[in-house]
Amino acid sequence: MRLYLILALCLGFCAPVYAQLSSNEQLNLVEDIAKNDRREMWRGGFEEVSSQVERPTKNEIDEAIKLSPMDAEPLATDEIAAIYSCYNAPARCVVYTIYLYSEMYGGSGTSRRWVFLDPATGAYESILQSVYEE
Repeated sequence: MRLYLILALCLGFCAPVYAQLSSNEQLNLVEDIAKNDRREMWRGGFEEVSSQVERPTKNEIDEAIKLSPMDAEPLATDEIAAIYSCYNAPARCVVYTIYLYSEMYGGSGTSRRWVFLDPATGAYESILQSVYEE
């Protein structure tokens, strides 16, 4: 009986805990970030504000970071490195993108927020990129 008690205590206190947020919990956190971005855009006078959240694949990331003459604000080298660094370490970091669409004074624009989410804690860092302005 004592052996079982010691084993149970050891498993409870000695075993490492690798609690990860579920995919739905991660998505909810990123949706909250998108919601805050939309709110700030509305407060800034933008109209017809909407957003779309994605968890990009490697090919989608490759396509998104290609330098395009349509990009209003290309990514810097260190920002591109941060995206790939996060993508290549899925146990510590998950890449999400938030596309933000808006209109203002008859013009329109699209921004992309790269979110680097820690799946264990929910902490995140992000890069905001202006993709298209008209």
